[in-house]
Amino acid sequence: MSSRFNVVYEYTEEAGLYCGNRFWTSYADKASYDQKEALEDAAHPELRVVATGMSDEEAIRMSADVEGTTRFNACIGEAVKYELPFVDGKPQLLVEVLKVHLGNHGLDISEEGVAILSKSFHIVRSPEIDEEEPSPSVSPA
Repeated sequence: MSSRFNVVYEYTEEAGLYCGNRFWTSYADKASYDQKEALEDAAHPELRVVATGMSDEEAIRMSADVEGTTRFNACIGEAVKYELPFVDGKPQLLVEVLKVHLGNHGLDISEEGVAILSKSFHIVRSPEIDEEEPSPSVSPA
């Protein structure tokens, strides 16, 4: 076990689609964790501490120990762009972004799955590039 102090966190219902997902981080020692945690507890109600003081290997295992649906929901959270205008009253979901995040977790989605998501989200097949059209070339006269 290293001299670092490891902590596993889990997202609460306050985190929306990320609820139930876990991650871990290391502090220099328990005193550093206690000092930082006292300041951040109230500032981050979307997080709860699952465990403290374990080895790196145990922290990795605990962080990975979540259901597939929990990971899937977090991937949707990454792919939905609430900052973009809603279409027909639905937020936009970027399918290619969803597929990349799912792939990072060893997951995939079928066309049938995308069709089901289209009931709640406006499906965007490829992100539109917000660039100006190139000017046509003009031949010298």
